[in-house]
Amino acid sequence: MSSKEKLFEKYVSTGQSGFNHYSSIKWSPYFENVINKNILDKNSNILDIGCGTGSFFFHLKKLGFYNTYGIDISQEQINVAH
Repeated sequence: MSSKEKLFEKYVSTGQSGFNHYSSIKWSPYFENVINKNILDKNSNILDIGCGTGSFFFHLKKLGFYNTYGIDISQEQINVAH
């Protein structure tokens, strides 16, 4: 296993991702502003490359977007996102 793979394997639990459950609350106004100005159709297919723990999807779903897809190389972050 490469050092890069080792890093991403424990990315959340080592604190590298900066993830915490309160970060989604803090970023809410930012996400809403960006989404409302740039994405008009709630039926749009949205792909987040490097989705991490899924906080972007959290905000999209609050705004009524459900065709969301994400990929990430960190299985640990994907598990948190689910």
